[in-house]
Amino acid sequence: MMGVVAATVSGCIAASLAPLALQALGFGVKAGTMMAHGGDTPSPDETELDDQTTFSDSDFDRTKTRNTSDESKCNEMVLVTPAIIEFRAHQAGTEWRELGLGGSADAPRWAVVAAGDTPTAKDVSSDGWAPANNLGHMNFNPPLKTPAVAGDDTFMAYAPVQSYSASERDQLASLVLDFGPVVGTFDYNGRQYKYSTLKDLPCFPVPR
Repeated sequence: MMGVVAATVSGCIAASLAPLALQALGFGVKAGTMMAHGGDTPSPDETELDDQTTFSDSDFDRTKTRNTSDESKCNEMVLVTPAIIEFRAHQAGTEWRELGLGGSADAPRWAVVAAGDTPTAKDVSSDGWAPANNLGHMNFNPPLKTPAVAGDDTFMAYAPVQSYSASERDQLASLVLDFGPVVGTFDYNGRQYKYSTLKDLPCFPVPR
């Protein structure tokens, strides 16, 4: 089992899965989870099965036992997570950065997703922070609450409401089960996304 996880970690850590968030906030940084491979382009069979499929929170509740241990939850998170954004208050306004799982199979950790290969990487600091300029155009319902005081960082996890591939379905399940409760939705580029906000990320250390 650890061998399989190790292969997943080493082969998938930088895979592109959800570029939407980073493009929506001003530039297209790669967003990744430990599960994505090769851009995760859905096969025709997956698209036919999952296209226009929606899930309510209760759909996932019925498929998950209520007594899942914290260890099991963290083990599942190594395989797939929703996309994660960290926000912080800054003297110039709200800043954000993309996080994904990194580290090793026996010591996973939340890590900053690299932004060096993007056209606007010059706007990103060495530790991944960049201005969050476009939040007001994404129709957050209810409005997204970002930190107002320096040092009071918050996190946002999100996934598409309608799953167009198996990996998107897994991201939505992880959002509801592991990062809930879901607090609202936002829109981008013709699609709607569920989101939750958290004071701390579960299971693994966060970069400081």
